[in-house]
Parts: sequence; structure tokens; C-alpha cells
Amino acid sequence: GVVNPAEAVGAIAKAASIPYFLDACQSVGQMPVDVAALQCDVLTATGRKFLRGPRGTGLLYVRRSFLDQLEPCMLDQYGAVLSSESEYRARPDARRFEMWEQNLAGKVQGRTHNGQN
Repeated sequence: GVVNPAEAVGAIAKAASIPYFLDACQSVGQMPVDVAALQCDVLTATGRKFLRGPRGTGLLYVRRSFLDQLEPCMLDQYGAVLSSESEYRARPDARRFEMWEQNLAGKVQGRTHNGQN
């Protein structure tokens, strides 16, 4: 298949101060992926394709220096902490983008394996 020149695009984006978001679903697990060499600000990939992870898994990389420029579309109990009854504080790291999705089958299997029912 075609391998797009992601590193060259990253260099152009950085030189022009353009945020660089990269969907690496077809690359992660197939070839080395180096976010420093790519110079991307954000990289996403799914876990179920070439990483052979379960459905619903994936990864999000956000360059630390770019993190404060992004706001999640929604927050849940992973992405923010309550600072009072009426105020919250978003996490200072990329986990602010984590949404409520759990590997329930894995948790059940873990309990069964450990003798808990």
C-alpha cells in the first residue's frame, strides 16, 4: 500500500506553526511510529487493527506542549475531578480525553480467573 510522507508533512506543519493531527490507524502495529520524528501534535490509532487488541481500544497521543490548547468535547470521571459541589478541574494530562468505556469481558475473566464470582 501507499505510505504517505507523514514526516515531511510534520516538518511543513511545524515550520508553518500549523497543528498536526495524524490518524495512524493503518501504521501502528505495521511499522515503527515515532511521534518525535513525525513532529505531530496529536496522533490517534485503534487497538483492534494491527495491534490485535479488543474492539473499543485505541490510543491517543498529545504532545505535552500542545495539551493545554485542546478541550475535550465532554468530560467524565476519568477526565476531570470535582473541586467542589459545583466546579470541576480537567486533568492536566492526556487522560482528560479518556471516555467511559471498559473492557467488561476482561474484568469478568479476571475475577473468574482469581476465584471471584
